[in-house]
Amino acid sequence: SFEDVPANLLEEDGKIELQVISPRCFEAASLGTVMILYPGNYSGILEAGVHYISLEKDFSNIEEVTQNIQDTAFLEKIAKNAKRDLIDSAKYSFESMINDFDDSLELIAQKKKWEAVGTSPDLSDSMLFATSETEKDVPRQGNPVGKLVRKIWKNSPSWIRFLFMVTFFRKNYYAHLYGLKDRYRT
Repeated sequence: SFEDVPANLLEEDGKIELQVISPRCFEAASLGTVMILYPGNYSGILEAGVHYISLEKDFSNIEEVTQNIQDTAFLEKIAKNAKRDLIDSAKYSFESMINDFDDSLELIAQKKKWEAVGTSPDLSDSMLFATSETEKDVPRQGNPVGKLVRKIWKNSPSWIRFLFMVTFFRKNYYAHLYGLKDRYRT
């Protein structure tokens, strides 16, 4: 029961501030639903009074929140702001994420002085090639060790792949989590 939780664990409650934006914020914005959230950073994306109605954790401003949710014009303004900045701007779209990833990868490659090996067709050319392939095409050839490693990787449980990635490749693939991404900006 709650009473059995040691007092020292309860003393630590609230000391870690974890206020990141979640997918439900994007869902609410896309549907025009006004969000009532505790004050916070929300990954630097949401702003109180602009994208959401702020409710203090101790509910000390509940009267103000109640008045705000009764004001239809204010609610429409908040909903439009959230939809404009989170959804319509496409700043947080999948395409934007891929472009950011590509830019980051290019910066890392420049910093590490990686060089291209061989030639790479334009994306449009590779898409045409990909759609022209048939089921009769020969699978990718490679050395036996590479084939074995790919087979093991493909057939291993996802949790093992995840552990391997965060253990061995964390700074290459998860640089954004370690604050390394900006290190490669020129």
